[in-house]
Amino acid sequence: MIFNREKCTLPQDIPSNYGNVKIYNYKISDDSIEYINNFYDYAKEKNADVVISFPPILDERFYGTEEDIKNYENNLKENLKPQVISNVTDYIFPRKYMFDTIYHCNNEGEKISSERLANDINNYLKNKGIR
Repeated sequence: MIFNREKCTLPQDIPSNYGNVKIYNYKISDDSIEYINNFYDYAKEKNADVVISFPPILDERFYGTEEDIKNYENNLKENLKPQVISNVTDYIFPRKYMFDTIYHCNNEGEKISSERLANDINNYLKNKGIR
């Protein structure tokens, strides 16, 4: 561990400048699609894989229904060349696992998030016949 993050330091009433994650009526921008797909092509030329996962997100600042999440994930899968290897819901965490922003886990949350990401990567590799 590089930086000790024992407990959540977020204020009880989180200021608006900490941001929100809203995925209802979400559509990835054409510029983002082009950029990500170009990077994917570049990586493939270099014999590298590119996959998509999600950051840890504080549940209090996440806005979207199960249907919104499904539409969001489908939008990514339909428009982006890299494979989406994770589910958004696996990376939504309660305050007790977060540290100082709506995206940064504390020590305990880091372990959970890292384990989930490792499992997602291992499943991806198994499906490719690599593991």
